[in-house]
Amino acid sequence: MRLNSGLLLTAPRFCCSLCLRPGFDNFRKRLQQCLPLLDKPTLATTDDEGIDAALEVLQIERQRENAVEVEKGVCDSVGGGSLGSSAVDQDENMVDETDQPQTAVDEVDNALKILVRNAIEEFGLIPRDAYEGVFNLHRAKARHAIGTRKLDFPDGHCQRVL
Repeated sequence: MRLNSGLLLTAPRFCCSLCLRPGFDNFRKRLQQCLPLLDKPTLATTDDEGIDAALEVLQIERQRENAVEVEKGVCDSVGGGSLGSSAVDQDENMVDETDQPQTAVDEVDNALKILVRNAIEEFGLIPRDAYEGVFNLHRAKARHAIGTRKLDFPDGHCQRVL
């Protein structure tokens, strides 16, 4: 059997393969338990550095989405439309495309997709780095920083300094 060496681990494949990683079930369970912390005015911390980093990423994404919604609402109101419900009301009445309330499973799945997207944006599609970017972002950033410090660019060519 010949493997296709041209296949890359794309974001959808990465999302699907994430559940195969050791510790995924435990991470997912802890993340699901901690997602309500995002609804507090200030982000609380847990005793888990990986979950704290994940919550921080999710909080930043939520703030970005709220800013886009507010900007969209302002643009709609300038064009004659109304602002509609506030971002707080939208959070309290979360529904998916089928107008059904989101379940905790949907929320944690969406959170994991955001974490995957963030890890890929930060570290690329190298599985080891991207997985670590989901499960322990601080450790992945530290490892990445150490690795990039060892790079040298003499004469415009990339070489690793040993």
